[in-house]
Amino acid sequence: MPAVRKYFTEEERAAAAYEKTKRWRARMSPEQRADHYFKQNLKAKYGLTMEAYEALVEAQQGLCAVCGTEDKLFVDHDHGTGDNRGLLCQNCNFGLGHFRDNPDLLMSAAVYLLQQQNLLGGPPRETGNNEIGLDPKELS
Repeated sequence: MPAVRKYFTEEERAAAAYEKTKRWRARMSPEQRADHYFKQNLKAKYGLTMEAYEALVEAQQGLCAVCGTEDKLFVDHDHGTGDNRGLLCQNCNFGLGHFRDNPDLLMSAAVYLLQQQNLLGGPPRETGNNEIGLDPKELS
Protein backbone atom coordinates (compact mmCIF):
# COMPACT_ATOMS: atom_id res chain seq x y z
CA MET A 1 0.00 0.00 0.00
CA PRO A 2 1.46 3.39 -1.01
CA ALA A 3 2.25 5.89 1.69
CA VAL A 4 -0.35 8.58 2.14
CA ARG A 5 1.04 12.06 1.87
CA LYS A 6 -0.10 14.34 4.65
CA TYR A 7 0.85 17.74 3.14
CA PHE A 8 0.54 19.41 -0.24
CA THR A 9 3.33 21.38 -1.81
CA GLU A 10 2.79 25.11 -2.38
CA GLU A 11 2.41 24.45 -6.11
CA GLU A 12 -0.28 21.82 -5.50
CA ARG A 13 -2.09 24.11 -3.06
CA ALA A 14 -1.99 27.00 -5.56
CA ALA A 15 -3.21 24.76 -8.40
CA ALA A 16 -6.12 23.49 -6.27
CA ALA A 17 -7.09 27.06 -5.31
CA TYR A 18 -6.93 28.12 -8.97
CA GLU A 19 -9.18 25.24 -10.04
CA LYS A 20 -11.66 26.03 -7.25
CA THR A 21 -11.78 29.69 -8.37
CA LYS A 22 -12.30 28.61 -12.00
CA ARG A 23 -15.25 26.42 -10.99
CA TRP A 24 -16.73 29.26 -8.90
CA ARG A 25 -16.38 31.73 -11.78
CA ALA A 26 -17.98 29.29 -14.22
CA ARG A 27 -21.11 29.10 -12.03
CA MET A 28 -21.58 32.90 -11.98
CA SER A 29 -22.57 35.29 -14.72
CA PRO A 30 -20.22 38.21 -15.47
CA GLU A 31 -22.72 40.55 -13.79
CA GLN A 32 -22.77 38.42 -10.64
CA ARG A 33 -18.98 38.33 -10.51
CA ALA A 34 -18.76 42.11 -11.00
CA ASP A 35 -21.29 42.62 -8.20
CA HIS A 36 -19.38 40.27 -5.91
CA TYR A 37 -16.05 42.02 -6.51
CA PHE A 38 -17.68 45.46 -6.14
CA LYS A 39 -19.04 44.51 -2.70
CA GLN A 40 -15.73 42.92 -1.70
CA ASN A 41 -13.82 46.04 -2.77
CA LEU A 42 -16.20 48.36 -0.87
CA LYS A 43 -15.46 46.54 2.36
CA ALA A 44 -11.74 46.00 1.85
CA LYS A 45 -10.77 49.45 0.53
CA TYR A 46 -13.34 51.77 2.09
CA GLY A 47 -14.74 49.87 5.09
CA LEU A 48 -18.28 50.14 3.68
CA THR A 49 -20.98 47.52 3.62
CA MET A 50 -23.35 47.43 0.67
CA GLU A 51 -26.04 48.87 2.94
CA ALA A 52 -23.80 51.84 3.87
CA TYR A 53 -22.98 52.40 0.19
CA GLU A 54 -26.68 52.33 -0.73
CA ALA A 55 -27.39 54.87 2.04
CA LEU A 56 -24.75 57.18 0.51
CA VAL A 57 -26.32 56.73 -2.94
CA GLU A 58 -29.71 57.63 -1.49
CA ALA A 59 -28.30 60.66 0.34
CA GLN A 60 -26.87 61.91 -2.98
CA GLN A 61 -30.12 61.03 -4.78
CA GLY A 62 -28.17 58.63 -7.02
CA LEU A 63 -26.18 61.49 -8.57
CA CYS A 64 -22.46 62.16 -8.91
CA ALA A 65 -21.45 64.80 -6.33
CA VAL A 66 -19.49 66.74 -8.98
CA CYS A 67 -21.32 66.57 -12.31
CA GLY A 68 -24.74 65.29 -11.28
CA THR A 69 -24.92 62.38 -13.73
CA GLU A 70 -26.76 59.18 -12.87
CA ASP A 71 -23.84 56.93 -13.85
CA LYS A 72 -22.59 54.16 -11.58
CA LEU A 73 -21.13 55.82 -8.49
CA PHE A 74 -17.72 55.08 -7.03
CA VAL A 75 -16.37 55.97 -3.59
CA ASP A 76 -14.17 59.06 -3.61
CA HIS A 77 -11.63 59.08 -0.80
CA ASP A 78 -8.79 61.25 0.45
CA HIS A 79 -5.55 59.47 -0.42
CA GLY A 80 -3.78 61.13 2.51
CA THR A 81 -6.22 60.28 5.29
CA GLY A 82 -8.21 57.47 3.70
CA ASP A 83 -11.47 59.23 4.65
CA ASN A 84 -14.41 58.67 2.32
CA ARG A 85 -15.62 61.98 0.84
CA GLY A 86 -18.60 61.01 -1.26
CA LEU A 87 -19.66 59.23 -4.42
CA LEU A 88 -18.56 60.23 -7.90
CA CYS A 89 -19.03 58.88 -11.40
CA GLN A 90 -15.96 57.23 -12.88
CA ASN A 91 -15.02 60.24 -15.00
CA CYS A 92 -15.11 62.70 -12.09
CA ASN A 93 -13.33 60.26 -9.77
CA PHE A 94 -10.53 59.72 -12.30
CA GLY A 95 -10.43 63.45 -13.02
CA LEU A 96 -9.80 64.33 -9.38
CA GLY A 97 -7.14 61.63 -9.22
CA HIS A 98 -5.39 62.96 -12.31
CA PHE A 99 -5.31 66.41 -10.71
CA ARG A 100 -3.86 64.75 -7.58
CA ASP A 101 -6.80 66.01 -5.47
CA ASN A 102 -5.23 69.49 -5.68
CA PRO A 103 -7.84 72.31 -5.71
CA ASP A 104 -5.26 74.77 -7.07
CA LEU A 105 -4.63 72.57 -10.10
CA LEU A 106 -8.36 72.16 -10.67
CA MET A 107 -8.91 75.93 -10.46
CA SER A 108 -6.01 76.52 -12.79
CA ALA A 109 -7.52 74.07 -15.27
CA ALA A 110 -10.90 75.80 -14.99
CA VAL A 111 -9.31 79.20 -15.63
CA TYR A 112 -7.43 77.78 -18.62
CA LEU A 113 -10.63 76.36 -20.14
CA LEU A 114 -12.55 79.57 -19.55
CA GLN A 115 -9.76 81.62 -21.10
CA GLN A 116 -9.72 79.34 -24.12
CA GLN A 117 -13.45 79.85 -24.48
CA ASN A 118 -12.93 83.63 -24.14
CA LEU A 119 -15.23 83.74 -21.15
CA LEU A 120 -12.82 85.51 -18.81
CA GLY A 121 -11.27 87.84 -21.35
CA GLY A 122 -7.86 89.40 -21.04
CA PRO A 123 -4.49 87.72 -21.20
CA PRO A 124 -3.79 84.47 -19.38
CA ARG A 125 -2.86 85.00 -15.73
CA GLU A 126 0.49 84.08 -14.24
CA THR A 127 0.04 81.01 -12.07
CA GLY A 128 3.33 80.45 -10.25
CA ASN A 129 3.40 77.44 -7.92
CA ASN A 130 -0.15 76.41 -8.89
CA GLU A 131 -1.60 79.38 -7.00
CA ILE A 132 -3.95 80.98 -9.44
CA GLY A 133 -4.80 84.04 -7.37
CA LEU A 134 -8.41 83.89 -8.56
CA ASP A 135 -11.40 84.01 -6.28
CA PRO A 136 -13.86 81.27 -7.29
CA LYS A 137 -16.64 83.89 -7.02
CA GLU A 138 -15.07 85.66 -10.00
CA LEU A 139 -15.97 82.63 -12.13
CA SER A 140 -19.70 82.92 -11.57
